[in-house]
Amino acid sequence: MMKLEKGEKLVARGYGYKVYQRNGDYYIDTGRAMAYNYGPTLEAVAEFLYYQGYIDEKNVNAIRRV
Repeated sequence: MMKLEKGEKLVARGYGYKVYQRNGDYYIDTGRAMAYNYGPTLEAVAEFLYYQGYIDEKNVNAIRRV
């Protein structure tokens, strides 16, 4: 998993993923070779996590925030 850099904060985590925010954009770390940038909305993050099977609903409330 990726290491927090200056200016990043962990906003959510669940089984197999972590969501970070930096400069207003959200990044998803699934433990693969890259972190995915999903822009300034949690709706896009929820959609990605839903279609990849990480959450059961395509809804921001399904993301486990820290």
